[in-house]
Amino acid sequence: MIRLLGHNLLNKQPIYIALTKIYGIGLSTSKKILKNLNIELNIKVKNLTTTQFSLLRTFLEKESNCFEGNLKKKYKIKY
Repeated sequence: MIRLLGHNLLNKQPIYIALTKIYGIGLSTSKKILKNLNIELNIKVKNLTTTQFSLLRTFLEKESNCFEGNLKKKYKIKY
């Protein structure tokens, strides 16, 4: 199991499905992210290499990307 943005992603799931546990990431966004990072969509979470995992973590934790906490803060401030 790996942990991204406070969520444990299940080892048996394909990465494109596992990423949808993160607030702000749906199937289409998940597929776009993986395509941009050149990570195979159907690779299981447990089969990610450390390089692929670090690329994914770095991408998701950028302040310019609005997922999880950043997205929740954005909408809380507006309303």
